Amino acid sequence: MADNELEFVEEDDAALAPEETASFSDAVLYSSDWTVETVISQMTNKNIEMNPRFQRRDAWSPGGKSRFIESIILGFPSRPS
Repeated sequence: MADNELEFVEEDDAALAPEETASFSDAVLYSSDWTVETVISQMTNKNIEMNPRFQRRDAWSPGGKSRFIESIILGFPSRPS
């Protein structure tokens, strides 16, 4: 295996004891919908890692990604004047 390749080992999920999960209900979770402008700004400021060592599964199909990029290039939706 090359030095830059990762090896993944399949592991079973470990069951957590109730005392280990008690604090989970205290967690504060929220979602945020970023605008394209915000994403581009974060990329420009190098706050987003574009090539991480680990990446979650794709959320968009290749066609959806292509249409999204095309919409940015064409300026859809248009920005307010």
